[in-house]
Order: sequence, then C-alpha cells, then structure tokens
Amino acid sequence: MNHNQSLEPNSKVQVLPKWEKNEEKTYQFTNQSYELLGGDTISKNRVSYQVEMKVLDNSSNDLLLQWTYKNFVNEISEPNHSFFDLIEEGFDLLDGIRFQFRISKSGEYLGLKNEEEITTFEAKVLEKVKELIVNKYQVNTNSGMAFGMAKGAANPFESKDYGDFNTFFRLHGGTYDLNKEVEIPVSLGLLGKGEKMKVVLEELNQTRQEFVFRSICDFDFIGNNQQNDSLDDDFGKFSLINESKINKLGWPIYSREERITSSTQKTKVEVRTLELL
Repeated sequence: MNHNQSLEPNSKVQVLPKWEKNEEKTYQFTNQSYELLGGDTISKNRVSYQVEMKVLDNSSNDLLLQWTYKNFVNEISEPNHSFFDLIEEGFDLLDGIRFQFRISKSGEYLGLKNEEEITTFEAKVLEKVKELIVNKYQVNTNSGMAFGMAKGAANPFESKDYGDFNTFFRLHGGTYDLNKEVEIPVSLGLLGKGEKMKVVLEELNQTRQEFVFRSICDFDFIGNNQQNDSLDDDFGKFSLINESKINKLGWPIYSREERITSSTQKTKVEVRTLELL
C-alpha cells in the first residue's frame, strides 16, 4: 500500500505489518464471558491484562515479534469460590511471561522461537501453584488445574483458535475495497472448518490514515450436520462479530470481537477487546 492509494476514497486497502525493528507498542486486552440460562445470568467472568509488543527482527521475509504479558486483573462472578485467591495468585505468577514468535509479512503465524524458555517458565509456575494448593488448602489434588493455568498461557500459540493472536491479526493479509464485502477464512475450532467471515471496509480516515472494518460470521452446527451428541448442551448456533480500527502501518488501534454460542438450553457470550495504549 502506498501513500497515494490510502488517500483515494475508492482505492484498495491492503493490511500488512509494516513495522521497524525495535518498534514497541503496548495494548490493553480485556476478555469477558457470561452464560445465560432461561434469561438469567448464571456465570460472569472478566480478565484484563496488558501486552507489550516489540519487533525483534524484520530483516528476512518474515518478522520476529515478542509479546510480554503483564498486569493481570481477574474478576469472577463468585468471589467466595474456594479457589478464588488461588486463581488470583496464579495470574500474578504469569506476569512477565513472554513469547517470541515469527509471522509472515501477511500476518500468518509461523511458530514459536523461545519454546525452551516458555517450558521453563511453565514448570516454575506449575510448581508454585501446586505448592499454593498444598499450603493453603491442605489437600492432595492432581495438578490438572494448576497445569491448565500455567499451560494456558503458552498453549494458545499452538492453537488455530488462539484468541489474542486471531483478534490482532485477523484482517492482516487481506485487500479490501471501501463498502465492498469480501470473505476471509476463519477458524471456529474443531466443529467449524472452512468457514468464511464477511468483512466490509466501512471507513477510510484520510487525515489519520486509519481504516474501520466490520465483520461477521454465522454458523449453524446443527444445520450443517456438525453437531456432536456429546456437545448438545454447548453448541447449536454460533456468531462471530468484529469491529476493528487499523492504521496504515498495520497496527490495530482498537478491536472488539464478540462470540455468541447458543443452544436450546443456554447462551454463552464472549467479548474480547484490545486497545492501543
């Protein structure tokens, strides 16, 4: 994308990361989720944190990035839950975990670089959480929950359904015309393969060189014969709605992504937002 193209009202916009080595940005992420059963809210959770992003290398055909997570704040609907304080301390332990990974120039995830460092960090977190369980609750328990808390920080980079990464890079690599709908691939997990998201470039801010997008994907698991009997209570229809603002260099300024999963019995809503600080 050149400068003149972005100033033309009817021009194409291609979203690509055009970042300099050692360039740094800080983002605020917030993840909220709640479940509705018969019109009543049965659970509500909110986690917020910051991610420091740094470009370590851009000299090859791809980019090496570093994301450092910090300042976790956790809110759950049941503060009197027996493991509430454990969850709080678990998030504190994850503060400072960093991931170094490569992406293509179109924003495609290519793999982790510091796997050994992450594995060591996870092991330390796991041991500390297990120690907290024993010391605070005097119970012998398996490490499933502790391992999940530690592993959860790294596992998303190994998953196609990674929330932070997909929200950040979802529109990268695409070319868009103003007010013209296009389709891009989107992963809905194991049950929704090969789905498309409809994307519209709604606004070109000529002064600030910022682009506003709105996207939606609707999927009917039952209607598409992808319903699994063991998941009847959790899956039926799914909607993914996204609104994003991105600048000409490919840095997201703001994004709000809403996932709504509904069945005959309940509805689950997940909202993920990111904001450039």
